[in-house]
Amino acid sequence: VFNGEFNEAYQYSKSNLKFLLLILYNNKFYSNLFLQNIFFKNSNNLFSLIQNHGDNFIVWGGNTNYLESFLIGNTYKAKFLPFVALIGNVSTFNNTFPTMSIIYKEN
Repeated sequence: VFNGEFNEAYQYSKSNLKFLLLILYNNKFYSNLFLQNIFFKNSNNLFSLIQNHGDNFIVWGGNTNYLESFLIGNTYKAKFLPFVALIGNVSTFNNTFPTMSIIYKEN
């Protein structure tokens, strides 16, 4: 899990050619339940994925009750919470400047 601002996580993932997993949530019960399920309860949970494949991506999460996360939610058009997006390099050639885009999102 990336410790820092979203833009830092974005630039880090872009310059190091890593996937960025964005997780936005709020203080509602279903958001908390969702986070518990993806991080801890399922046999294929995110915690296990991070342990096994952590070199390929970074995770950044934020509560939309805070301004930075709220603005990121608006930027990525998060209509409902919790919101998950996988952002990655979509450049066709390795020698070009990395172009980041949403590969998958769940709203």
